[in-house]
Amino acid sequence: MKRRTAWLGLAGVVVFSLSASAQDARPRPKAYGTSQDSIYHVPITDFIPREGSWITKDDAFANTLSRYTSNCSNTCLYAIPRLPNGALLTGIEAYFCNTNPDHNHLLGIQLYKTIYDGTDDQFLGAAVYSATSNGCGEFVSADLTSLNYQVNYFDNQLYLRAYIADMDGSQAIAGVNLYYRLQVSPAPLTADFGDVPTDHPYFQFIEALSGSGITAGCGNGDYCPDRPITRGEMAVFLAKALGLQWP
Repeated sequence: MKRRTAWLGLAGVVVFSLSASAQDARPRPKAYGTSQDSIYHVPITDFIPREGSWITKDDAFANTLSRYTSNCSNTCLYAIPRLPNGALLTGIEAYFCNTNPDHNHLLGIQLYKTIYDGTDDQFLGAAVYSATSNGCGEFVSADLTSLNYQVNYFDNQLYLRAYIADMDGSQAIAGVNLYYRLQVSPAPLTADFGDVPTDHPYFQFIEALSGSGITAGCGNGDYCPDRPITRGEMAVFLAKALGLQWP
């Protein structure tokens, strides 16, 4: 049986170390709605050199997909994840392969953001680093909710930098999971429906339906929030909200 042990590091970082071959003990998100985390996986092939002359290697560790650069050290690789617009970033989990016993030689993933056109990059103050030198099977995770980073492709772009101190094959990244939570759009300052004022308990959600083109209300500038919904109206709401298709 495989077993994975975990211990708490600094700043809410959790390190999982794999021994033998065991059941995955990490919690699995339900991946739906606005109160559950979803996962976006960033594979090693998404990490590319920041300079064209830097060479990537994917064969440092046997039987493990991992990547490093053989002629560059430190922050040589980067990746741009494609999270849903409007999503709230809640966590990160990085997979590392590390046999270098000197932990002053950093191996980690750092989070940055830029303006939508890629300029003005800024470190978000969040990162996860390798804490062991036991080869592959190290998973380091951190809670990122305190960043309050919401994806907004109109004016920002999230990207990841892989920090790999050594280029001799003793350190490599093996992938990243980003955790995010879907969000309902913030409520506008003014109401679109006469019978749903800004202090109505369902104001934000009704405005989100209207702003998304899912409903135009019941007519005469009203939404009729207390009127029962028909099965036909429900079909329109669901089909428009989910963008349903058929062959």
